[in-house]
Amino acid sequence: MIPKKALIAALIISVFSHVLILTMTGFIPAYVERPTGDTITVELTGKPVQPEENPLESKVPPMRLTVREMPAITDKEDTVDLDDTESKYAPYLMRIKQRIETVWSYPDDALHQKLAGTNMLRFTVEHDGSLVGVRLLTRSGNNSLDLGSIRAVRSAAPFDPIPGEMKLNRLHIIATFDYRIVD
Repeated sequence: MIPKKALIAALIISVFSHVLILTMTGFIPAYVERPTGDTITVELTGKPVQPEENPLESKVPPMRLTVREMPAITDKEDTVDLDDTESKYAPYLMRIKQRIETVWSYPDDALHQKLAGTNMLRFTVEHDGSLVGVRLLTRSGNNSLDLGSIRAVRSAAPFDPIPGEMKLNRLHIIATFDYRIVD
């Protein structure tokens, strides 16, 4: 059984860590009333139940939390194919594809062994253009080719921000990488 002191210490550390992370990222939940001024300062304090049960509480300094206004962004997201030329996303996807193609190359070891293959990735772009995830959906049959595709997407990031008229928070993009050696 876990001692009560250890649970209280873990709880204090957890609360402190979460507040610190929220403060650093600027995340404010939608249900929190926002101030009318620029910022407010909140000081969190607590009183120990019994000093002998919670020796860590006296060592934890008061925390300050600054509230910032965040731009309004919808929670809307969509999934599209990188080669889509018909949808409203086509111009944006073309810019992403061109950016990836500038850094995509045939892995040297696969080229020397004349290995070919096709794989498919799904990657996610946030509203600000940052890459937040890359996942291999289908394998080419060669790790070097698969890693080359993932490396190309990561190297091309960050991308241009998602245009505001698309009203998206994030865009999931499916991309096919075809490695062929033409003689």
